[in-house]
Amino acid sequence: MLGVLIVDDDPQTREILRTILKPLDPCIIEAGNGREALPLIEQCVPDLMIVDILMPEMDGLETIRFLRRKGYRMPIIAMPVRADPAESRYSEFAKSFGADDVLL
Repeated sequence: MLGVLIVDDDPQTREILRTILKPLDPCIIEAGNGREALPLIEQCVPDLMIVDILMPEMDGLETIRFLRRKGYRMPIIAMPVRADPAESRYSEFAKSFGADDVLL
């Protein structure tokens, strides 16, 4: 079974992602920010992470960078604030910090 960790401070966004992923029948785990996600990852490394870039406590960029420095290699998809060319710098940062792709 596919294990997916959704890290986003917006409960509605997490709900939308759960609905989209539901047909794949994954085991979905959720966290409201990077700090909440880290202990979950230590307990069970997910097969895939979907991470919001801007969050309180520990944002997506910090989370991605931390995980890559610790040697975690699961695919990580980053989500910018919005699909706006003015926000493209966040997408570039996410990839430079180790995100595999950016969801626009």
